[in-house]
Amino acid sequence: MTQLLVITKAPVPGRSKTRLTPPCTPLQASTIASAAVADTLDVVRATPVSRRVVALDGAPGDLDLHDLVVVPQVEGELGTRLAAAFATAMTGDGDLPTLLVGMDTPQITPDLLTDCLARLVTAGPGTAVLGTAPDGGWWALGVHSPRPPPSCPTSRCPGRTPR
Repeated sequence: MTQLLVITKAPVPGRSKTRLTPPCTPLQASTIASAAVADTLDVVRATPVSRRVVALDGAPGDLDLHDLVVVPQVEGELGTRLAAAFATAMTGDGDLPTLLVGMDTPQITPDLLTDCLARLVTAGPGTAVLGTAPDGGWWALGVHSPRPPPSCPTSRCPGRTPR
Protein backbone atom coordinates (compact mmCIF):
# COMPACT_ATOMS: atom_id res chain seq x y z
CA MET A 1 0.00 0.00 0.00
CA THR A 2 1.37 3.37 -1.08
CA GLN A 3 0.22 6.89 -1.82
CA LEU A 4 0.99 9.75 -4.17
CA LEU A 5 1.16 13.38 -3.10
CA VAL A 6 0.99 16.30 -5.54
CA ILE A 7 2.02 19.78 -4.43
CA THR A 8 0.58 22.56 -6.54
CA LYS A 9 -0.67 26.11 -6.67
CA ALA A 10 -4.12 26.79 -8.00
CA PRO A 11 -3.65 28.09 -11.56
CA VAL A 12 -4.48 31.76 -11.09
CA PRO A 13 -3.30 34.57 -13.41
CA GLY A 14 -0.42 36.41 -11.78
CA ARG A 15 0.32 33.57 -9.29
CA SER A 16 1.19 30.57 -11.46
CA LYS A 17 3.95 30.10 -13.99
CA THR A 18 5.06 33.70 -13.41
CA ARG A 19 8.48 32.94 -14.93
CA LEU A 20 6.69 32.65 -18.27
CA THR A 21 5.62 36.31 -18.14
CA PRO A 22 6.71 37.80 -20.41
CA PRO A 23 6.49 36.56 -23.15
CA CYS A 24 3.17 35.07 -22.00
CA THR A 25 0.42 37.13 -20.42
CA PRO A 26 -0.56 36.15 -16.87
CA LEU A 27 -3.73 34.54 -18.27
CA GLN A 28 -1.73 32.49 -20.80
CA ALA A 29 0.70 31.41 -18.08
CA SER A 30 -2.13 30.29 -15.80
CA THR A 31 -3.70 28.38 -18.70
CA ILE A 32 -0.41 26.54 -19.20
CA ALA A 33 -0.30 25.83 -15.44
CA SER A 34 -3.87 24.53 -15.51
CA ALA A 35 -3.02 22.11 -18.34
CA ALA A 36 0.12 20.94 -16.51
CA VAL A 37 -1.82 20.29 -13.29
CA ALA A 38 -4.55 18.44 -15.20
CA ASP A 39 -2.01 16.23 -16.98
CA THR A 40 -0.21 15.45 -13.72
CA LEU A 41 -3.47 14.61 -11.93
CA ASP A 42 -4.55 12.34 -14.80
CA VAL A 43 -1.31 10.34 -14.43
CA VAL A 44 -1.69 10.24 -10.64
CA ARG A 45 -5.26 8.92 -11.00
CA ALA A 46 -4.06 6.23 -13.43
CA THR A 47 -1.36 4.99 -11.03
CA PRO A 48 -2.38 2.04 -8.82
CA VAL A 49 -2.01 3.38 -5.26
CA SER A 50 -4.09 3.27 -2.09
CA ARG A 51 -4.45 7.03 -1.71
CA ARG A 52 -3.93 10.20 -3.76
CA VAL A 53 -3.43 13.54 -2.00
CA VAL A 54 -3.16 17.07 -3.40
CA ALA A 55 -1.55 19.77 -1.25
CA LEU A 56 -3.16 22.83 -2.78
CA ASP A 57 -2.15 26.47 -2.44
CA GLY A 58 -5.27 28.53 -3.17
CA ALA A 59 -8.87 27.86 -4.10
CA PRO A 60 -9.38 24.94 -6.51
CA GLY A 61 -11.37 26.94 -9.05
CA ASP A 62 -11.91 24.74 -12.11
CA LEU A 63 -9.37 22.06 -11.14
CA ASP A 64 -10.76 18.54 -11.43
CA LEU A 65 -10.02 17.10 -8.00
CA HIS A 66 -12.37 14.09 -8.06
CA ASP A 67 -11.02 10.95 -6.38
CA LEU A 68 -8.33 12.99 -4.60
CA VAL A 69 -7.87 13.99 -0.97
CA VAL A 70 -7.25 17.74 -0.95
CA VAL A 71 -5.31 19.39 1.87
CA PRO A 72 -4.29 23.05 2.10
CA GLN A 73 -0.66 24.03 1.91
CA VAL A 74 0.83 25.92 4.83
CA GLU A 75 2.54 29.29 4.46
CA GLY A 76 6.30 29.45 4.22
CA GLU A 77 9.32 28.46 2.17
CA LEU A 78 9.30 25.36 -0.01
CA GLY A 79 10.92 23.15 2.65
CA THR A 80 8.30 24.13 5.21
CA ARG A 81 5.48 23.46 2.75
CA LEU A 82 6.93 20.10 1.72
CA ALA A 83 7.40 18.94 5.31
CA ALA A 84 3.85 19.98 6.21
CA ALA A 85 2.40 18.30 3.09
CA PHE A 86 4.14 15.03 3.95
CA ALA A 87 3.10 15.27 7.61
CA THR A 88 -0.53 15.92 6.69
CA ALA A 89 -0.67 13.24 3.98
CA MET A 90 1.00 10.63 6.19
CA THR A 91 -1.31 11.11 9.18
CA GLY A 92 -4.02 8.58 10.05
CA ASP A 93 -5.10 6.66 6.94
CA GLY A 94 -2.11 8.11 5.10
CA ASP A 95 0.52 6.26 7.16
CA LEU A 96 1.91 4.86 3.90
CA PRO A 97 5.10 5.16 1.87
CA THR A 98 4.52 8.41 -0.02
CA LEU A 99 5.89 9.79 -3.27
CA LEU A 100 5.54 13.54 -3.88
CA VAL A 101 5.58 15.11 -7.34
CA GLY A 102 5.04 18.67 -8.43
CA MET A 103 2.40 19.86 -10.84
CA ASP A 104 4.78 20.43 -13.71
CA THR A 105 6.13 16.95 -14.36
CA PRO A 106 5.37 16.11 -18.01
CA GLN A 107 7.75 13.13 -17.97
CA ILE A 108 5.78 11.09 -15.45
CA THR A 109 3.78 8.03 -16.36
CA PRO A 110 1.88 5.55 -14.19
CA ASP A 111 4.68 2.99 -14.80
CA LEU A 112 7.38 5.46 -13.71
CA LEU A 113 5.51 6.38 -10.52
CA THR A 114 4.83 2.70 -9.78
CA ASP A 115 8.54 1.93 -10.19
CA CYS A 116 9.54 4.79 -7.88
CA LEU A 117 7.08 3.63 -5.23
CA ALA A 118 8.29 0.02 -5.53
CA ARG A 119 11.87 1.20 -4.92
CA LEU A 120 10.70 3.17 -1.88
CA VAL A 121 8.83 0.19 -0.44
CA THR A 122 11.76 -2.16 -1.08
CA ALA A 123 14.19 0.25 0.62
CA GLY A 124 12.14 0.05 3.83
CA PRO A 125 11.39 2.33 6.77
CA GLY A 126 13.63 5.32 7.35
CA THR A 127 14.49 5.70 3.67
CA ALA A 128 13.74 8.19 0.96
CA VAL A 129 13.98 8.33 -2.83
CA LEU A 130 14.75 11.33 -5.01
CA GLY A 131 13.99 11.76 -8.71
CA THR A 132 16.66 14.11 -9.98
CA ALA A 133 16.29 16.43 -12.96
CA PRO A 134 18.94 17.27 -15.58
CA ASP A 135 18.91 20.94 -14.50
CA GLY A 136 20.10 20.04 -11.00
CA GLY A 137 16.65 20.12 -9.43
CA TRP A 138 14.34 17.26 -8.65
CA TRP A 139 10.91 16.09 -9.77
CA ALA A 140 10.01 13.51 -7.11
CA LEU A 141 10.67 12.99 -3.41
CA GLY A 142 9.56 9.84 -1.64
CA VAL A 143 9.49 9.15 2.08
CA HIS A 144 8.85 5.65 3.41
CA SER A 145 7.85 6.47 6.99
CA PRO A 146 5.69 9.22 8.46
CA ARG A 147 8.53 10.39 10.65
CA PRO A 148 11.56 11.41 8.59
CA PRO A 149 15.00 10.63 9.97
CA PRO A 150 16.59 13.50 11.93
CA SER A 151 18.81 14.40 8.98
CA CYS A 152 15.87 14.91 6.58
CA PRO A 153 16.64 18.11 4.64
CA THR A 154 13.06 19.17 3.83
CA SER A 155 13.27 22.17 6.15
CA ARG A 156 16.25 23.43 4.16
CA CYS A 157 15.04 22.88 0.58
CA PRO A 158 15.60 26.05 -1.39
CA GLY A 159 12.91 27.04 -3.84
CA ARG A 160 13.67 27.61 -7.46
CA THR A 161 15.38 30.84 -8.27
CA PRO A 162 14.22 33.13 -11.07
CA ARG A 163 16.05 32.59 -14.33
